[in-house]
Amino acid sequence: IAWDDPAVDEYLSRGEPIVLIGGCPLSKGLVGRWTCDYFADTFGNVGSLGVQFAPRNYGQFTRYYGQGLGKGGIFASSFKDFVQRVAANE
Repeated sequence: IAWDDPAVDEYLSRGEPIVLIGGCPLSKGLVGRWTCDYFADTFGNVGSLGVQFAPRNYGQFTRYYGQGLGKGGIFASSFKDFVQRVAANE
């Protein structure tokens, strides 16, 4: 749906997911304020993320893991821990 379609407000008020096309000035003022550090400080210990990983030298990323299916896996992490791992280049 176009970002400036009047129906966007209805979707947002109902909490329904939508895909906006044609740019998205609704979040323009937030770009630059929403950093990994901001999310780590704000949501750092809330719940758990399923973080997918693959070896650095592996050119493919797959969501299917197991013997013969692909390299990598999934581990649980808080957002704060995720940001620290990324900063440490793990």
